[in-house]
Amino acid sequence: MTNPDPASTPRRRVLRFRVAGYFRELSSDDSGEPSRVDTPSIVEARGKLSEAHRIRAAPYLGGGRVFVVSSGFENDWFRGTQHIAERISRTDGSWIWPDSLAHYVAIHRVALPEEFLQHMQSHQWACPFLTDEEMSAFGDVVSEDLRNLQKLRRRHRRPV
Repeated sequence: MTNPDPASTPRRRVLRFRVAGYFRELSSDDSGEPSRVDTPSIVEARGKLSEAHRIRAAPYLGGGRVFVVSSGFENDWFRGTQHIAERISRTDGSWIWPDSLAHYVAIHRVALPEEFLQHMQSHQWACPFLTDEEMSAFGDVVSEDLRNLQKLRRRHRRPV
């Protein structure tokens, strides 16, 4: 019997943080083909967020603390508008999302995971401010979880 692919198991069982907004069309390889088929589709998510959630979620997303920085800018996948967001990831200490997610929520009403919406609501739609110490601790958790996930994936790739 082979072990299940860890990428197909829900992330919350392996990781202590959650991710949102990393759509398959936005993470393509050099050929333009999506590099991750196990992530949500931005095309399918477009227009699915209610207006009430759009109004509250977009500012929350824009208020997350910068967590990962990469050079360059993101372009709007639907309209081709350039420089809609920096290539950074944000966090509230529980969730991680790309900076461009605030744009896609505000302009295209892309759906968000229900658990993420509930999380935002539990904070009265105000993204918590993380101190430098909290960011450092969160970074340690993310690093440890990603190392453990890599080990788990390597273990599952070994022949049985």
